[in-house]
Amino acid sequence: MSPTATGPVLFLLALYVFAFRPTHLAYYAVFFAPFSATAIVNFNSVGYKAGGVGITPAMTFTLMLFVAQVIYGHGARRLRISSGHLVQLGLILLFLAVAVLSLIMNAAMGHIIDPVKTHTIYLTIYLGATILFSLEFVREGGVERAIRVARASAIFVCLWGLLQFICSITGIPYPSILFNNSNSDSADMFAQSFGAFSRISSVAVEPSVMAASLLHFAAFGVTILSRNAEFRTRYWGWSVGLVVLTLLLSTSSTAYVGLVVIALLIALERPVLSLVTGVPLLTIFFGVLASWTKGREILLASTINKNESFSYNDRTSQVIRDLNSFYSQPLLGSGWGRAVNFNAVTTMLCNVGVIGTTVFAVCGLVTLVSLTLGAQNMQADDPKMSCYAAGVRNALIVAVVVGITSGMKYVFMSDWVFWALAIAIASRLEIAQNAKAQVASWMPGLRVGRDRMTS
Repeated sequence: MSPTATGPVLFLLALYVFAFRPTHLAYYAVFFAPFSATAIVNFNSVGYKAGGVGITPAMTFTLMLFVAQVIYGHGARRLRISSGHLVQLGLILLFLAVAVLSLIMNAAMGHIIDPVKTHTIYLTIYLGATILFSLEFVREGGVERAIRVARASAIFVCLWGLLQFICSITGIPYPSILFNNSNSDSADMFAQSFGAFSRISSVAVEPSVMAASLLHFAAFGVTILSRNAEFRTRYWGWSVGLVVLTLLLSTSSTAYVGLVVIALLIALERPVLSLVTGVPLLTIFFGVLASWTKGREILLASTINKNESFSYNDRTSQVIRDLNSFYSQPLLGSGWGRAVNFNAVTTMLCNVGVIGTTVFAVCGLVTLVSLTLGAQNMQADDPKMSCYAAGVRNALIVAVVVGITSGMKYVFMSDWVFWALAIAIASRLEIAQNAKAQVASWMPGLRVGRDRMTS
């Protein structure tokens, strides 16, 4: 076990929040969710590869949140959730039960391997975190606070990534010791480069993981900016623009796929606005590519020409092996963590089979449908929360597409945070809609009583 340069400071912060601000633990986990390359402490002897395991700040705050629920009991105070919220939490627990059953079944047959044990623990922690986060965010002001924290986190990640970019082109030493200090597998991927140009990973283990976390806020921010003029402030505008710029500079194919999906979603929802803003931006983009040879080479290497790389061919062969593993255990799969996780569909099928994949898909669809219906039904009564619902729905859609193209990021916190936020927003809208329906049902009786009194 070895502490890192920033580990003691972050651990003392976690202890302070746990002791004096336990209701804020979830929001600290939200802020540190993208910090996958940052470790509070490294366990060098733990892990199924040579690197070991680094305990991230987000994991630390989440584990302390679990303990706080037992000690302080904040989860039971002033909690009001909808029936749809309960359904989604029930589906999450059902999916976890399937994953555990898959582990037990494969262990009984002697097919278990170490990654299945460790990754099932990861899955249990993050599914539990999703439940607790959603219960915290659904409280009065919780959604708004979580969004502010997620925005602050995205801004920090971008600024640190731009610092990394400046260091790479100026030769100034990059202070990786601060936030790129985890010994976890692939956590040294910040050193990747295209020739003399270093790729941007910021506080994440690699550019694609950073891109996946930033795409949540990019999809959310672009959506609410396009839907409601109330959000078109200077602060929202430059923060979303900063995230998009960082994604473009990241040289990550995950970033580019996600940006294309965001553009398509906005084009379907706001075609006129997309034309007005999209055409000038595309003109500038292709103009820059035409005049910047190095940029054009980097873009081609990270997208079209990527199928020529060893990484692409290795991932393709791994997907085929995962499918063969699924064919041998089609119902409950071979245990969570068996797949190499380069494609969300094959990962789910290989790990938890048809049963687990179906439960997970239903759970995700319930969330998306709840958000869509809530946004439509409450658009006139609560336009702000309806915008939030549309934004987080698009963020989840982008996450699904990115998961299919580059793998599920289930060992990191960002996806789980936004899923919890989506469940909380859908629950808030359902509660508001039910209250509106009750008021509407009371109105005829009130009118009849008033008529009788006046007559």
